[in-house]
Amino acid sequence: MVELQAGKVFELNETAARVVELIGAGNSTDKIVAVLADEYDVDRAVIEKEASRVIQSLLDRGLVVEG
Repeated sequence: MVELQAGKVFELNETAARVVELIGAGNSTDKIVAVLADEYDVDRAVIEKEASRVIQSLLDRGLVVEG
């Protein structure tokens, strides 16, 4: 992921990249968690925690905005 204004590049793992993709498609946090729960064999509570962490990190860096 590239932040053009600051010229920074952020490397995302597969799951974080999927979260970004789902955000870009206009999905809510709940929908993102549901999709990831369908795609990965991981406890839903873990998915919720990790997805929330990724989303908050993106928000904190200004890479996504709440809409």
